[in-house]
Amino acid sequence: MPRIHELLSSTLDWRYIIGRAVHHRVVPIFFQNLRALSASVESNKIPDAPLKLAKNLSYAFVGHNIATFEEASRLYRCMASKEIRFMPIKGVLLGEIVFPESNLRFIRDIDLLFPDNSAMRMAESVLVGLGYRLVWTDSRASAFRLSRGRDSFNVDLHRSFSFFHFHEYPRTRDLVEDMWRRSSRRAIAGVQVQIMSPECMFTLLCLHSFFHGSLSILDLSDAVHIVEKYPSLDWNFILNKVKRYRCIMEIPLRAIDSACNNFLGIKIVPSNIEKDIQEDNSHITGFKEEVAKRFLLNCRYFISYKEFCHDCSRECVYFSRTGEPETSTYGRMKEYLYEYYYIVSLVRRHYGYKYSLRCLAQELMAPSAYCLGRSIGSLGPMASSLAIQELLWQKH
Repeated sequence: MPRIHELLSSTLDWRYIIGRAVHHRVVPIFFQNLRALSASVESNKIPDAPLKLAKNLSYAFVGHNIATFEEASRLYRCMASKEIRFMPIKGVLLGEIVFPESNLRFIRDIDLLFPDNSAMRMAESVLVGLGYRLVWTDSRASAFRLSRGRDSFNVDLHRSFSFFHFHEYPRTRDLVEDMWRRSSRRAIAGVQVQIMSPECMFTLLCLHSFFHGSLSILDLSDAVHIVEKYPSLDWNFILNKVKRYRCIMEIPLRAIDSACNNFLGIKIVPSNIEKDIQEDNSHITGFKEEVAKRFLLNCRYFISYKEFCHDCSRECVYFSRTGEPETSTYGRMKEYLYEYYYIVSLVRRHYGYKYSLRCLAQELMAPSAYCLGRSIGSLGPMASSLAIQELLWQKH
């Protein structure tokens, strides 16, 4: 609080501050705190104009959340009635279970996890029957969208979590199995469903952050609320995942802990777990503490995880997940070509020729199958069922 009072005494660029809150999708919780701060007599230094703007934006975010929760409830009921096994993940789950008020956690889309391909295909049929259209599919997930008047709903169906665009990381299936094994039943959006354990929620937070290559304020908010909601978190389970998935878990975990400790005064990772991570050099893969501090002190969010890596990217199978995403056509072509290089060189070196060839076939054929399905009207809605992973990854 003293630091807040000090900042309010200075000249602040409220347009920039509110813009950052929108960009990082934390407007509802930002406005709640801003309103509480403004209500205190000694802190009544917030101009009316930015307070009103934050209020209007917060109402817009909350309105979107309410509509998304209602749509999630409709989907859950439909899938439960057909006895499809699924598990809500990320936004809807965190808003309902972890945050003090569900509308404080912005929900961009509805994410569902399925135990296998069969359950995921059944869910796709349900979505098509409800008017959703297929947007994209790959080896791990399918994305659907429904437009209804001014509202638009995005639903992502997941069967696994891979850290690459082009293939199923061999050990990620264990993680999904852990999530199902540690799950329990609870009502979400008014429907009894399976929910993952808090340890798995935190693990998925790190994985999702790493997959997108950067740390956001929303990630910090999620981490703080999970830890505060579940003070008896099983950190040994999380430590095991850090050791198993190396920088995929370690980099976001240490970045989140450093940011929360420096800016919020909240210690996320217990000291004994942090010590264990630092002493186990077998999975210390290049987290640059000085770079982390520089980025955090300058508040440069999103923080790119690329800045935390050593210069070993040519040997690192995680390279494509730590770089900034390409936006230009030329840049995307280079990115895809580099992924092929990974498949035929690094993937082969790590997992063998047979695995590498399966990955290459998947990379070449899955988008082709999707385009074929979309070009043939009758097959379009079920294009993902044509994806080559149905043949290449029958085990999963």
